[in-house]
Amino acid sequence: MVDLALLQSVSYISRALGVCVGAFYYAMVLRATERNKKIQLSTNIAERLGTKDFLRDYIQLAALNWKARAGPKRPQIFMLVIMIEPIS
Repeated sequence: MVDLALLQSVSYISRALGVCVGAFYYAMVLRATERNKKIQLSTNIAERLGTKDFLRDYIQLAALNWKARAGPKRPQIFMLVIMIEPIS
C-alpha cells in the first residue's frame, strides 16, 4: 500500500515543479514579446524612412541654413541645430 506521507510529498514536489515550469515559460514568453516589439519598431522606422514624404521633408530640413537662424533670441531652434547636426 502507498503511504499517505509519500503521496503528500509527491504532490508538493509536483506543485513546486509546476510553479517552476510556469515561471520559466512566463520568462521565455516575456523575452520573445520584447524581441518582437523591437523587431516591429525597427521595421516601422525603416518603412517610414523609405517614404517619399520623409525624403522630401529631410531634404528640405537639410537645405535650411540653421546656423543663421539660431541664436539666443530663438533658443528652440538653437536646440534643434544641436540635435540635428552630426557629431564630428
